[in-house]
Amino acid sequence: MYNSLKFCFLMLLSTQAFSQFVNNGATVTIQPGATLRVETSFINNTGTVTNNGTLEVQDSFKNNATFFSGTSSIVRFIGSGISNVKSNAAVLAKVEMSKTNNNIILLDPMTISNDINFVNENNKVVLGNHNFKINAGGTLTSSDANEYFATTGTGNLVKPVTGNGTYVSEVGDLTNYTPLSSVINASGFAAASTEVRVTDAIHPDKPVPADAYISRYWTVNLTGISGLTSNVMTGTYAATGDVVGTPQNTIKGSTYVFPNWTYTAAATNGTSTVTGSTNALASSFTGMKDNFNVSLTAFIEGFMDGANNTMKPVLQLSGVAGATGSQADTVTLELHNATSPSYTLIASKKAVLSTAGVGTFNFPMSAASLPTTYFAVKHRNGLETWSKDPVTFTDATAYNFSSGATQAFGDNLVLKNGKYCILSGDMDQNGTVDLVDYPIWDIDFFNFESGYKNSDLNGDGVSDLVDYPIWDYNFFNFASSMLP
Repeated sequence: MYNSLKFCFLMLLSTQAFSQFVNNGATVTIQPGATLRVETSFINNTGTVTNNGTLEVQDSFKNNATFFSGTSSIVRFIGSGISNVKSNAAVLAKVEMSKTNNNIILLDPMTISNDINFVNENNKVVLGNHNFKINAGGTLTSSDANEYFATTGTGNLVKPVTGNGTYVSEVGDLTNYTPLSSVINASGFAAASTEVRVTDAIHPDKPVPADAYISRYWTVNLTGISGLTSNVMTGTYAATGDVVGTPQNTIKGSTYVFPNWTYTAAATNGTSTVTGSTNALASSFTGMKDNFNVSLTAFIEGFMDGANNTMKPVLQLSGVAGATGSQADTVTLELHNATSPSYTLIASKKAVLSTAGVGTFNFPMSAASLPTTYFAVKHRNGLETWSKDPVTFTDATAYNFSSGATQAFGDNLVLKNGKYCILSGDMDQNGTVDLVDYPIWDIDFFNFESGYKNSDLNGDGVSDLVDYPIWDYNFFNFASSMLP
């Protein structure tokens, strides 16, 4: 059966119109200079369609078979209704968005090799969970605040990168145009691209203390790039609806690369953009009040588990609601200016140490703005303990008190179960293990107290005779805090 149908639309024939086009096995060719206008849906079920001219589609474009695009061919979306588009891995040459105040919605990934042109106003390409890719050498024409790519799911706008320079990803949600600019500086590019989407939501890993932020974040992936020195990103957010908290001018660019936030080159124009830099190929980016994390490792002498090099799950043993078996106790980390003699307190944060001695402390300020700073750790029945030397901050600073006595000022740590620990027994927190502490334990012991008590020096949830030797030993040895 002869099933090849060839439409030869010559230059003399401006348009051939169909109310609907359904191909069920024919070979169809649109000749150069010719236009096939489909006033409802274009459906290629089986067979082959080769477009060397112009295909105009008013409703859906669904390619379920083979579709070839000539170098200068055009697929033009027209009309005032939504067009659902399924490419089925076909690479389209040129796409024109000529709809009247409406969008096309991708049903699968879409790739163009030449150009996508937003001809009319208020046209968007809605990605959903599908990528829109512009191949190397391809371009994007006439995007603006009303014509862009709406990244409503996991789909990305994928654009080629040819070398060091500035690359704009024209993305937004269905209402707001919120593009991301990337200034890329790297040493190698091989079939390189940017993959970007924006999500109209609070970043899922936003630090709790960050009380001023934007409720929008960009997901960025750079492929085919080596030796990345920096990707300086500037995101434009919606002036209405995106800002949470005040003051707005403290909301600056914030980059997340699991598990850390960084604030390199963090900046803002104060009203609509945030800027930040990273050297990571994959990251997410948003805006929030400056903050940074300190990862602290510290152990409390009395809480050490004799069978392991860890601490007991003190909070759980003490009956603290919601506590887990991996949590030891809370401590407070203070940051003190290293300038003598005042050593002024700059900031403090409380967090939970795990049974492995690790806690993360988030400070709502810029690490770059801090001078060299002493760390001071305070615990409810431990001696206040300072770092050996001042610490210079990065966006993700770590400090380990447990690795050696010299990690503490005055070497004021005790070795227990292979870990250097903060000394226990200062129940009244006056900086000394002394006779003033004894009555605190004695009264609780006499009254058979249990639960979360300062007198429970060994962390088993009971104030009993097992706690007494811990206090007695450190009292006998005149244990006290040592400060600069």
